[in-house]
Amino acid sequence: METVVNKNVRPKVRCEVCGSSKHTLVPAPWQILRCSGCGLTFAPQSETEDSPDLYDEAFTQASKHPTYIFDGENYAARATEVWSKHLAKLGPYRETGRILDIGCSLGFLLRQAQELDWEPYGIEVSPYAVQYAREKLGLNVQQGILEEDSYPAGFFDAVICSHVMEHVPSPRMLLRSIRNILRPGGVVLICVPTQFASVSYRLLRRVRGEGPPLHLYFFSRSTLSALLGQEGFRVVDSEMNTELAHLVGALTRNKTLENKLEDQSEQIVSQRSQSTKQHARKVGVKVVKTLVNRIGTLLDFGDELIIYGESGNSPV
Repeated sequence: METVVNKNVRPKVRCEVCGSSKHTLVPAPWQILRCSGCGLTFAPQSETEDSPDLYDEAFTQASKHPTYIFDGENYAARATEVWSKHLAKLGPYRETGRILDIGCSLGFLLRQAQELDWEPYGIEVSPYAVQYAREKLGLNVQQGILEEDSYPAGFFDAVICSHVMEHVPSPRMLLRSIRNILRPGGVVLICVPTQFASVSYRLLRRVRGEGPPLHLYFFSRSTLSALLGQEGFRVVDSEMNTELAHLVGALTRNKTLENKLEDQSEQIVSQRSQSTKQHARKVGVKVVKTLVNRIGTLLDFGDELIIYGESGNSPV
């Protein structure tokens, strides 16, 4: 691939992670660049990124969110078992009991944390989502973006940053703000999509999910771990998550089958009352998914990266 110098956009002059000013084009539906120094994948940025207008009511209803589903009329929590596992890993860090969800959207994850006796706080850019979280769920949620002075220094035991890091103009500055509001020895849980580490991309060069202006950064485990280390965090755990429907679609190259399996998987996950047969299917799906995720974590492929960083080191 040739080095790219595009005069029609305003690219980052230097890589957010390593500082290199050299990059190459990545095969994708959008203009995506990869740093020649560390491999960070990112999109050239315009003036419109991070605008609240991008995250209105229509966005909350049209997008498949990690913590809720919309059935056309109502919102409901989703993937509560998965989040219970993540919240359990945050338990040992509890001292004050305060937890912050950055980009908390409608607030369903905060409510789940509250049910586990955490004192929940949220911050969210979407005015509609903030109104919903406050009025429907009675949660303490600020509207806006996280700044270093948004909360007192050392205020939180834990911070959750799920599917936010890829949206912000400067992930480094976001991590810096997180480290400031975490107490020493506190923990941040970060989830990011890994669209260029997915089986779909590696086998078919097919990119799933959003691109710019919604997604600006496409982290790998190595690039996000490096950035965490530079900003004073020690990575204590990480894992890759693969959506089984996406895996089957990539292996069979059958989009119809992939969509069908994705719908069935969502039904299995979201059903609360299940027959014996449905429960057995759910258990089977979980066993297969656990195995695939372990292999993905070992070989570094998947649709999503989950990483835990403990605060305490001096920034590099």
